[in-house]
Amino acid sequence: MAVAMQSRSPITPQHASGGTLIITRTQVLQLLSLDACISAVEDAFRAHGAGTAPAPAVLGLHAGSGGFHVKAALLQLDRLYFAAKTNANFPRNRTNHGLPTIQGMIALFDADRGYPLALMDSIEITRLRT
Repeated sequence: MAVAMQSRSPITPQHASGGTLIITRTQVLQLLSLDACISAVEDAFRAHGAGTAPAPAVLGLHAGSGGFHVKAALLQLDRLYFAAKTNANFPRNRTNHGLPTIQGMIALFDADRGYPLALMDSIEITRLRT
C-alpha cells in the first residue's frame, strides 16, 4: 500500500491540517505505475499467505440505486499500516448524473497510533488492481 507509490513525475500532493496527505485521482495516476501496483498486491498476498498479515475485511451495503463496498486490511511494513478502501458503485451515475459508476477513497493510517497518513482517490488504484 504505502510502498506502491513511486513517482513518475514531479507533483505536490496537498496536506490537510494535521499533516494528512490528500492525493487526487490525477496524482495517483501520475504516482502509481502498473508494476508498482502489481508488486504491492503480490507482497500483500504473500504476507497473508505467510500468516504475517491478517485476512482483509469486507463490508457491502445497498443504498438507493447503488451500493457501497468497504475493504480493509492491516499490513506490517516499516510500521503497521491500516488501509480502508470505500467505493460507491452506482450503475446509473454516468447516464443520470454525468458521474463515474465507481467513485471512492482510500484512507491510510499509522496502525500503531491511529494517525491518518493519507486520503486518496481510489478510481485509478481500483482500475489497476482489477
